[in-house]
Amino acid sequence: MKKKAMYALMSAIIAFGLWLYVITVVNPEAEQTYYDITVSMTNESVLKDKGLMVLADSEPKVTLVLRGNRTDLNKLKNSDITLLADLSKINAAGQQELSYSISYPGEFADNAFEVLSHSPDKVNLNVVEWGSKEIDVVISYVGNVAEDYIIDKDSAQLDHEKVTITGPKTVIDQITQAKLDVDLNGRGQTFSESFRYTLCDANDQPVDAAQVKTSVAEVTLTLRVLRVKEIPLLLDVKYGGGATADTTNIAIDPLTIKVAGSEALLENFNSLTLGAVNLADMLEDTTKTFPINLTEGLMNLSGVTEATVAISFPELETKTLSIARDKIQVSGLPAGMTYTIGTQICTIAVRGPKAQIDAMTEEHLTIRVNLADAQLGENYFPAQVYVDGAFPGVGVLGPNNISILVQGS
Repeated sequence: MKKKAMYALMSAIIAFGLWLYVITVVNPEAEQTYYDITVSMTNESVLKDKGLMVLADSEPKVTLVLRGNRTDLNKLKNSDITLLADLSKINAAGQQELSYSISYPGEFADNAFEVLSHSPDKVNLNVVEWGSKEIDVVISYVGNVAEDYIIDKDSAQLDHEKVTITGPKTVIDQITQAKLDVDLNGRGQTFSESFRYTLCDANDQPVDAAQVKTSVAEVTLTLRVLRVKEIPLLLDVKYGGGATADTTNIAIDPLTIKVAGSEALLENFNSLTLGAVNLADMLEDTTKTFPINLTEGLMNLSGVTEATVAISFPELETKTLSIARDKIQVSGLPAGMTYTIGTQICTIAVRGPKAQIDAMTEEHLTIRVNLADAQLGENYFPAQVYVDGAFPGVGVLGPNNISILVQGS
């Protein structure tokens, strides 16, 4: 039994050696099948110059049966086999049959393999007219930004405002826009993001563009998101001439406006002052118009560019008093100068409650002129008018100027 086992082992070793010799030395020929080898297309640019292109639903696949020595066949892989179809041979649209060439890596001899069969022997191609054009990128906003925020559509910036599309002419002709759907829901700050777009027709409907190539896959949109704030309009009022906050009616129309801007600009922007008025210069009820001027970077959402301010004094009356020039008190005349008051009668307007105005006369006013800064010649000097303390609600309207001739002594 021990001898039989030894003989069997020796037989197996000899058999393996003979097989190895045959494989490595004798190297008999064999056949091998290679499946699903892709046929690549060459000279696509030549075909495109003819206004044509291949409409490929899928890449053509070929099954090859090759004969060659076993060693070469074992080394050859599907990925080593190159199948090429020359598109320059096509001259018209429609269903076309095209032969293909077969090649192998340089490590194999040109005659290393015999092609026993290749299926299919030709590839069937659907050739159509080729087209290309440039289309606009159109933004479509979806949803709403956060409360008290808006988007500044005029600030929208695209890194590509147009997209070039190429593909079957029948499909290209349908496409009119690259539609960018931008979701605004909950946004509360300016953003810059990349979005994929959809190729659509003139009715905003998506077009089946599986065979269409585009110049860019995504478009970057930069868009300002602005905070909205309601701002009261104010007036800088200097009370005087008998008018006080209690006796003056000031109506501003509109009272407020809505503005939009960045958080930084609006953080401390709580009111807008239209301008300044001095009530002592207003002799009667007045209506004035002020422009609404905003800081650069802010948007006026109300659309109102001017505000109307109506100022009235319903509880006050005005009276004019005439003061003779001999009642005018002059002080501060520089040494070596003399003066002559040219104003014969100085007319002073006063305003106040009716009872006090009715009781007031010229005797209750004092007019003073300071000539400390006088120069030679006739000039107008501002007059300081004082009201008797018995009339606390009365104020002087102005300005009031006195003509005085200054001469050397």
